[in-house]
Amino acid sequence: MDIKRMDIMRLSDQYTVEVLSDRDIPAVLKLSESNPQYFHYFPPAASTESIKADMQELPDGIRREDKYYLGFREKSEKSISNLSPKLVAVMDLILKYPDDKTAVIGFFMVDASLQGKGIGSSIVDEICSCLKSQFDFIRLGYVRGNLQAENFWLKNEFKPTGTIKKIAGIDLVVAQRRIGSTSSLSFENKYRILDVQQRPNLIEAAANWFHEKWEVPLQAYMDSMEGSLASDTGVPAWYIVKDESDNIIAGLGIIEKDFHKRSDLTPNICAVYVEAKYRKHGIALMLINHACVELAKKGIADAYLITIHTEFYERCGWDFYEMIEEDDGNMIRCYHRRTDWPV
Repeated sequence: MDIKRMDIMRLSDQYTVEVLSDRDIPAVLKLSESNPQYFHYFPPAASTESIKADMQELPDGIRREDKYYLGFREKSEKSISNLSPKLVAVMDLILKYPDDKTAVIGFFMVDASLQGKGIGSSIVDEICSCLKSQFDFIRLGYVRGNLQAENFWLKNEFKPTGTIKKIAGIDLVVAQRRIGSTSSLSFENKYRILDVQQRPNLIEAAANWFHEKWEVPLQAYMDSMEGSLASDTGVPAWYIVKDESDNIIAGLGIIEKDFHKRSDLTPNICAVYVEAKYRKHGIALMLINHACVELAKKGIADAYLITIHTEFYERCGWDFYEMIEEDDGNMIRCYHRRTDWPV
Protein backbone atom coordinates (compact mmCIF):
# COMPACT_ATOMS: atom_id res chain seq x y z
CA MET A 1 0.00 0.00 0.00
CA ASP A 2 1.31 3.43 -0.97
CA ILE A 3 0.68 5.51 2.15
CA LYS A 4 1.14 8.77 0.27
CA ARG A 5 -1.80 7.95 -2.02
CA MET A 6 -3.78 5.41 -0.01
CA ASP A 7 -6.20 3.26 -1.98
CA ILE A 8 -9.17 3.60 0.34
CA MET A 9 -11.13 0.86 -1.42
CA ARG A 10 -8.71 -1.62 0.12
CA LEU A 11 -9.82 -0.62 3.61
CA SER A 12 -12.92 -2.84 3.48
CA ASP A 13 -14.14 -5.89 1.61
CA GLN A 14 -17.62 -5.62 3.13
CA TYR A 15 -18.44 -1.99 2.41
CA THR A 16 -17.86 0.64 -0.22
CA VAL A 17 -15.42 3.18 1.20
CA GLU A 18 -15.30 6.79 0.04
CA VAL A 19 -13.86 10.11 1.14
CA LEU A 20 -16.80 12.18 2.30
CA SER A 21 -17.37 15.75 1.15
CA ASP A 22 -19.78 18.61 1.82
CA ARG A 23 -22.55 16.90 -0.16
CA ASP A 24 -22.45 14.02 2.35
CA ILE A 25 -22.94 16.24 5.41
CA PRO A 26 -26.72 15.61 5.66
CA ALA A 27 -26.12 11.84 5.76
CA VAL A 28 -23.36 12.23 8.37
CA LEU A 29 -25.63 14.47 10.45
CA LYS A 30 -28.46 11.90 10.31
CA LEU A 31 -26.06 9.16 11.42
CA SER A 32 -24.72 11.37 14.22
CA GLU A 33 -28.20 12.22 15.46
CA SER A 34 -28.90 8.51 15.85
CA ASN A 35 -26.17 8.40 18.54
CA PRO A 36 -27.19 10.90 21.24
CA GLN A 37 -25.17 9.08 23.94
CA TYR A 38 -21.89 9.96 22.23
CA PHE A 39 -22.71 13.66 22.34
CA HIS A 40 -24.00 13.41 25.90
CA TYR A 41 -20.44 12.59 26.93
CA PHE A 42 -18.72 14.74 24.30
CA PRO A 43 -20.90 17.80 23.60
CA PRO A 44 -22.04 19.78 21.73
CA ALA A 45 -24.40 17.84 19.50
CA ALA A 46 -23.43 17.50 15.87
CA SER A 47 -24.43 20.20 13.41
CA THR A 48 -23.83 20.94 9.75
CA GLU A 49 -21.14 23.44 10.77
CA SER A 50 -19.37 21.11 13.20
CA ILE A 51 -19.27 18.24 10.70
CA LYS A 52 -17.87 20.51 8.01
CA ALA A 53 -15.20 21.71 10.47
CA ASP A 54 -14.33 18.12 11.43
CA MET A 55 -13.87 17.22 7.77
CA GLN A 56 -11.26 19.98 7.45
CA GLU A 57 -9.55 19.91 10.86
CA LEU A 58 -5.90 18.80 10.92
CA PRO A 59 -3.54 18.24 13.86
CA ASP A 60 -0.48 20.48 13.87
CA GLY A 61 2.16 19.34 11.41
CA ILE A 62 -0.09 16.92 9.51
CA ARG A 63 -0.43 17.14 5.73
CA ARG A 64 -3.83 17.33 4.10
CA GLU A 65 -3.15 14.13 2.15
CA ASP A 66 -2.69 12.18 5.39
CA LYS A 67 -6.26 12.83 6.58
CA TYR A 68 -9.17 10.71 5.37
CA TYR A 69 -12.73 11.51 6.48
CA LEU A 70 -14.29 8.25 5.38
CA GLY A 71 -17.77 6.90 4.82
CA PHE A 72 -18.61 3.20 4.75
CA ARG A 73 -21.69 2.42 2.64
CA GLU A 74 -23.62 -0.73 1.95
CA LYS A 75 -22.59 -2.37 -1.29
CA SER A 76 -25.38 -2.44 -3.85
CA GLU A 77 -26.01 -2.37 -7.56
CA LYS A 78 -26.40 1.06 -9.12
CA SER A 79 -29.94 2.19 -8.48
CA ILE A 80 -32.12 3.84 -11.10
CA SER A 81 -33.19 6.28 -8.42
CA ASN A 82 -29.55 7.46 -8.14
CA LEU A 83 -29.87 7.41 -4.34
CA SER A 84 -26.64 6.72 -2.50
CA PRO A 85 -26.53 3.41 -0.60
CA LYS A 86 -27.06 3.67 3.16
CA LEU A 87 -24.22 5.25 5.14
CA VAL A 88 -23.25 2.58 7.67
CA ALA A 89 -20.34 4.25 9.46
CA VAL A 90 -18.07 7.29 9.47
CA MET A 91 -14.39 7.37 10.40
CA ASP A 92 -11.87 10.22 10.62
CA LEU A 93 -8.54 8.50 9.91
CA ILE A 94 -5.21 10.33 10.19
CA LEU A 95 -1.98 8.70 9.09
CA LYS A 96 1.51 9.21 10.53
CA TYR A 97 0.49 10.94 13.74
CA PRO A 98 2.01 11.55 16.24
CA ASP A 99 4.85 9.61 14.56
CA ASP A 100 5.44 7.85 11.26
CA LYS A 101 4.48 4.43 12.63
CA THR A 102 1.16 5.43 14.18
CA ALA A 103 -2.27 6.15 12.69
CA VAL A 104 -5.11 7.83 14.60
CA ILE A 105 -8.86 7.26 14.53
CA GLY A 106 -10.10 10.73 15.40
CA PHE A 107 -13.78 9.79 15.18
CA PHE A 108 -15.69 6.59 14.51
CA MET A 109 -19.44 6.10 14.58
CA VAL A 110 -21.83 3.41 13.34
CA ASP A 111 -25.48 4.10 12.56
CA ALA A 112 -27.40 3.26 15.75
CA SER A 113 -29.88 1.05 13.89
CA LEU A 114 -26.99 -1.23 12.90
CA GLN A 115 -25.20 -1.43 16.23
CA GLY A 116 -24.93 -4.66 18.20
CA LYS A 117 -24.35 -6.71 15.05
CA GLY A 118 -20.54 -6.70 15.02
CA ILE A 119 -20.37 -4.17 12.18
CA GLY A 120 -18.19 -1.65 14.04
CA SER A 121 -15.74 -4.33 15.15
CA SER A 122 -15.49 -5.80 11.65
CA ILE A 123 -14.71 -2.39 10.15
CA VAL A 124 -12.04 -1.75 12.79
CA ASP A 125 -10.50 -5.18 12.12
CA GLU A 126 -10.40 -4.50 8.38
CA ILE A 127 -8.72 -1.12 8.93
CA CYS A 128 -6.11 -2.69 11.21
CA SER A 129 -5.45 -5.50 8.74
CA CYS A 130 -4.99 -3.06 5.87
CA LEU A 131 -2.66 -0.70 7.72
CA LYS A 132 -0.50 -3.24 9.56
CA SER A 133 2.10 -3.48 6.80
CA GLN A 134 2.96 0.20 7.20
CA PHE A 135 2.05 1.07 10.79
CA ASP A 136 2.82 -0.33 14.22
CA PHE A 137 -0.07 1.23 16.16
CA ILE A 138 -3.54 2.70 15.74
CA ARG A 139 -4.39 5.23 18.43
CA LEU A 140 -7.61 6.95 19.52
CA GLY A 141 -9.29 8.64 22.47
CA TYR A 142 -12.56 7.94 24.24
CA VAL A 143 -14.32 9.95 26.94
CA ARG A 144 -13.52 8.75 30.42
CA GLY A 145 -16.79 7.57 31.95
CA ASN A 146 -18.45 6.58 28.65
CA LEU A 147 -18.63 2.87 29.43
CA GLN A 148 -20.19 1.98 26.08
CA ALA A 149 -17.22 3.48 24.21
CA GLU A 150 -14.71 2.05 26.68
CA ASN A 151 -16.12 -1.48 26.41
CA PHE A 152 -16.20 -1.30 22.61
CA TRP A 153 -12.58 -0.25 22.27
CA LEU A 154 -11.30 -2.65 24.94
CA LYS A 155 -13.16 -5.46 23.17
CA ASN A 156 -11.35 -4.46 19.99
CA GLU A 157 -7.92 -4.77 21.64
CA PHE A 158 -7.25 -1.08 22.24
CA LYS A 159 -5.36 -0.64 25.49
CA PRO A 160 -5.04 2.62 27.48
CA THR A 161 -1.56 4.14 27.15
CA GLY A 162 -1.71 5.94 30.49
CA THR A 163 -2.21 9.34 28.89
CA ILE A 164 -5.32 11.41 29.63
CA LYS A 165 -5.82 14.23 27.14
CA LYS A 166 -8.11 17.10 28.14
CA ILE A 167 -10.20 18.73 25.40
CA ALA A 168 -12.67 21.50 26.29
CA GLY A 169 -12.57 20.33 29.90
CA ILE A 170 -13.34 16.70 29.00
CA ASP A 171 -10.93 13.87 29.84
CA LEU A 172 -10.12 11.61 26.89
CA VAL A 173 -8.46 8.27 27.59
CA VAL A 174 -5.78 7.70 24.95
CA ALA A 175 -5.73 4.06 23.87
CA GLN A 176 -3.94 2.19 21.12
CA ARG A 177 -3.84 -1.18 19.41
CA ARG A 178 -0.68 -2.83 18.17
CA ILE A 179 -1.13 -3.87 14.56
CA GLY A 180 2.39 -4.16 13.12
CA SER A 181 4.12 -7.46 12.51
CA THR A 182 6.34 -8.90 15.23
CA SER A 183 9.41 -8.25 13.15
CA SER A 184 8.63 -4.58 12.61
CA LEU A 185 7.65 -3.52 16.09
CA SER A 186 7.28 -5.20 19.50
CA PHE A 187 8.69 -2.43 21.65
CA GLU A 188 8.87 -4.72 24.66
CA ASN A 189 10.89 -7.33 22.76
CA LYS A 190 13.26 -4.96 20.97
CA TYR A 191 13.84 -2.44 23.78
CA ARG A 192 13.98 -2.70 27.55
CA ILE A 193 12.91 -0.01 30.01
CA LEU A 194 15.16 -0.37 33.05
CA ASP A 195 14.68 1.22 36.47
CA VAL A 196 18.06 2.33 37.76
CA GLN A 197 16.79 2.02 41.34
CA GLN A 198 16.33 -1.70 40.78
CA ARG A 199 19.72 -2.06 39.07
CA PRO A 200 22.37 -0.07 40.98
CA ASN A 201 25.06 -1.55 38.73
CA LEU A 202 23.71 0.70 35.94
CA ILE A 203 24.27 3.96 37.82
CA GLU A 204 27.72 4.77 36.45
CA ALA A 205 26.82 4.03 32.81
CA ALA A 206 23.47 5.81 33.06
CA ALA A 207 24.94 8.88 34.77
CA ASN A 208 27.63 9.17 32.10
CA TRP A 209 25.07 8.82 29.31
CA PHE A 210 22.82 11.58 30.72
CA HIS A 211 25.87 13.79 31.38
CA GLU A 212 26.96 13.47 27.73
CA LYS A 213 23.48 14.41 26.48
CA TRP A 214 22.69 17.34 28.78
CA GLU A 215 26.08 18.57 30.05
CA VAL A 216 24.80 18.70 33.62
CA PRO A 217 27.64 17.79 36.02
CA LEU A 218 28.18 14.05 36.21
CA GLN A 219 28.13 14.09 40.01
CA ALA A 220 24.62 15.57 40.01
CA TYR A 221 23.33 12.52 38.16
CA MET A 222 25.33 10.16 40.36
CA ASP A 223 23.97 11.75 43.54
CA SER A 224 20.36 11.68 42.33
CA MET A 225 20.53 8.06 41.18
CA GLU A 226 22.21 6.95 44.39
CA GLY A 227 19.58 8.89 46.34
CA SER A 228 16.84 6.95 44.58
CA LEU A 229 18.15 3.71 46.09
CA ALA A 230 16.98 4.75 49.55
CA SER A 231 13.69 6.31 48.41
CA ASP A 232 10.30 4.59 48.37
CA THR A 233 8.35 7.68 47.29
CA GLY A 234 8.97 7.40 43.54
CA VAL A 235 11.13 10.55 43.53
CA PRO A 236 13.89 10.68 42.48
CA ALA A 237 13.76 7.95 39.84
CA TRP A 238 15.71 7.28 36.66
CA TYR A 239 14.77 5.11 33.71
CA ILE A 240 16.81 4.11 30.68
CA VAL A 241 16.02 2.14 27.54
CA LYS A 242 18.47 -0.36 26.08
CA ASP A 243 18.40 -1.91 22.64
CA GLU A 244 19.08 -5.52 21.67
CA SER A 245 22.83 -4.83 21.77
CA ASP A 246 22.66 -3.54 25.36
CA ASN A 247 23.29 0.07 24.33
CA ILE A 248 21.47 2.91 26.12
CA ILE A 249 19.29 4.59 23.50
CA ALA A 250 16.87 6.66 25.62
CA GLY A 251 16.21 7.80 29.14
CA LEU A 252 14.56 10.22 31.53
CA GLY A 253 14.49 11.16 35.18
CA ILE A 254 11.93 12.13 37.80
CA ILE A 255 13.14 14.75 40.25
CA GLU A 256 11.61 17.24 42.66
CA LYS A 257 12.44 20.38 40.68
CA ASP A 258 14.20 20.85 37.33
CA PHE A 259 16.24 24.05 37.75
CA HIS A 260 13.28 26.42 38.18
CA LYS A 261 11.85 28.52 41.00
CA ARG A 262 8.40 26.94 41.39
CA SER A 263 8.78 24.43 44.21
CA ASP A 264 5.00 23.90 44.15
CA LEU A 265 5.16 22.35 40.66
CA THR A 266 6.54 18.96 41.57
CA PRO A 267 7.64 16.29 40.73
CA ASN A 268 9.26 16.97 37.37
CA ILE A 269 9.97 14.68 34.44
CA CYS A 270 13.43 15.70 33.24
CA ALA A 271 16.27 14.90 30.86
CA VAL A 272 14.04 13.17 28.27
CA TYR A 273 16.28 12.07 25.44
CA VAL A 274 16.17 9.53 22.59
CA GLU A 275 19.16 8.86 20.34
CA ALA A 276 18.55 10.35 16.89
CA LYS A 277 18.39 7.06 14.95
CA TYR A 278 15.65 5.75 17.27
CA ARG A 279 13.33 8.75 17.12
CA LYS A 280 9.81 8.73 15.61
CA HIS A 281 9.17 5.19 16.81
CA GLY A 282 7.16 6.06 19.91
CA ILE A 283 10.00 5.35 22.35
CA ALA A 284 9.81 8.71 24.11
CA LEU A 285 6.05 8.39 24.54
CA MET A 286 6.34 4.85 25.91
CA LEU A 287 9.07 5.94 28.32
CA ILE A 288 7.15 8.99 29.55
CA ASN A 289 3.99 6.94 30.04
CA HIS A 290 5.94 4.31 31.95
CA ALA A 291 7.32 6.96 34.30
CA CYS A 292 3.86 8.44 34.89
CA VAL A 293 2.35 5.04 35.61
CA GLU A 294 5.08 4.41 38.19
CA LEU A 295 4.29 7.77 39.82
CA ALA A 296 0.60 6.90 39.91
CA LYS A 297 1.43 3.65 41.68
CA LYS A 298 3.09 5.75 44.40
CA GLY A 299 -0.02 7.88 44.79
CA ILE A 300 1.39 10.90 42.93
CA ALA A 301 -1.41 12.28 40.75
CA ASP A 302 0.32 15.16 38.92
CA ALA A 303 3.57 15.50 36.99
CA TYR A 304 5.24 18.56 35.47
CA LEU A 305 8.08 19.27 33.07
CA ILE A 306 9.79 22.26 31.52
CA THR A 307 10.78 22.42 27.87
CA ILE A 308 11.51 24.70 24.94
CA HIS A 309 9.40 22.49 22.66
CA THR A 310 5.99 23.79 21.62
CA GLU A 311 4.20 20.75 20.15
CA PHE A 312 5.78 17.43 21.10
CA TYR A 313 4.45 17.14 24.64
CA GLU A 314 1.01 18.37 23.63
CA ARG A 315 0.89 15.52 21.13
CA CYS A 316 1.81 13.18 23.99
CA GLY A 317 -1.16 14.33 26.06
CA TRP A 318 0.43 17.05 28.20
CA ASP A 319 -1.22 20.44 28.76
CA PHE A 320 0.64 23.74 28.68
CA TYR A 321 0.52 25.05 32.27
CA GLU A 322 2.22 28.45 32.13
CA MET A 323 5.54 30.21 31.63
CA ILE A 324 7.71 29.91 34.75
CA GLU A 325 11.06 31.35 35.80
CA GLU A 326 14.19 29.22 35.69
CA ASP A 327 16.92 29.47 38.30
CA ASP A 328 18.95 31.66 35.91
CA GLY A 329 16.06 34.13 35.52
CA ASN A 330 14.93 33.06 32.04
CA MET A 331 11.31 32.12 31.35
CA ILE A 332 10.43 28.65 30.07
CA ARG A 333 7.33 26.64 29.16
CA CYS A 334 5.91 24.39 31.87
CA TYR A 335 3.63 21.44 31.06
CA HIS A 336 1.37 19.32 33.28
CA ARG A 337 -0.40 15.98 33.06
CA ARG A 338 -2.31 13.69 35.35
CA THR A 339 -0.58 10.39 36.00
CA ASP A 340 -3.80 8.44 36.57
CA TRP A 341 -3.79 5.06 34.94
CA PRO A 342 -7.30 4.65 33.50
CA VAL A 343 -8.95 1.36 34.46
